Amino acid sequence: MGLQSSQPWLLTAMYLVSIIGGSVATVALVARLAVRKSWNTLEIDDYLMLPAWLCSVTGQWILIVVIRSDQPSQLGDVVELVVLLSRSLIEQSFVALCLRMFVSLWQNWAAKAMATVISIYTVVLSALFIYRTACPAAFPSVAMDGGFGDTLQLAIAATGARIPVDLVLVVVPVLIVARVQMKSMDKLRVILLWCLPVAYGQPWMADSDKRLTNSRPTAFSSARLYLLFCLPHSPDPTRSAAMAIVCLLVEVNLAIICGNLPAMLKATRQVKDRISTVVWAHVDPESGRDERSRYRWQGDVYALNGTISQNSSQHIMLSPPASAM
Repeated sequence: MGLQSSQPWLLTAMYLVSIIGGSVATVALVARLAVRKSWNTLEIDDYLMLPAWLCSVTGQWILIVVIRSDQPSQLGDVVELVVLLSRSLIEQSFVALCLRMFVSLWQNWAAKAMATVISIYTVVLSALFIYRTACPAAFPSVAMDGGFGDTLQLAIAATGARIPVDLVLVVVPVLIVARVQMKSMDKLRVILLWCLPVAYGQPWMADSDKRLTNSRPTAFSSARLYLLFCLPHSPDPTRSAAMAIVCLLVEVNLAIICGNLPAMLKATRQVKDRISTVVWAHVDPESGRDERSRYRWQGDVYALNGTISQNSSQHIMLSPPASAM
């Protein structure tokens, strides 16, 4: 018996996860694009989510075809490749969002380094998946009942690579947010909302404009990685394989949902404004007194001792000191 026969619940679970999760992911993507369009702030990180969503939907329905097929192993690597591309695009989208939010030199270098790492492991694993599809004899398979086969080495590598990347994509922004001048309770709330979803793998939606949220489906990636490791020695390998497939589908949909939430929250803009505002002291040439000046990177607007307003006619245009350039 194959997976479809030995695990009759699997196909129903796949349909439910794909339809419900895919619908929520689609709504999240449309909401993100609509919100960002209303702000007139559509950027590369928004556009990267479109092919990521397309790969996500394509991978899910190919996987359903794989389970229903008599020879599913022929398309198994295609599913892994499409899912890999989807997750990589989501991660690159988040890196692009960080590049716009965090403007200091080391923050930019950190984000660019992460983008390079993501690109390298995506290209390497994609090449291996393509080579595996063209030359299946080059990789040993773990056979299941009914002839269902799966190449565990590449699946484990693709799943395992996502976990440390997701963790770094959360830890690095948290370290940056920790240095932002905010109230202690507000800062703690932001960091907790940023980190807790990593542990539980569930999307957390902020209930006020003062909260920032970001979630990564790391728990489901970890669960799938554990199931793949245990698969060769499992007493019921078909059940373990079925659970790994369900974890993959949940992970793919959750990645799209969680990847869209931070960019469309007003709190993201507020934190971005705090990070992109640099405060320094200078001496007024006329009075000789120390004044506090603020330089907003995003607007190239400079003001003395006042709130920066795009509609104000009281702007005092200055050049930033050399230390702030």
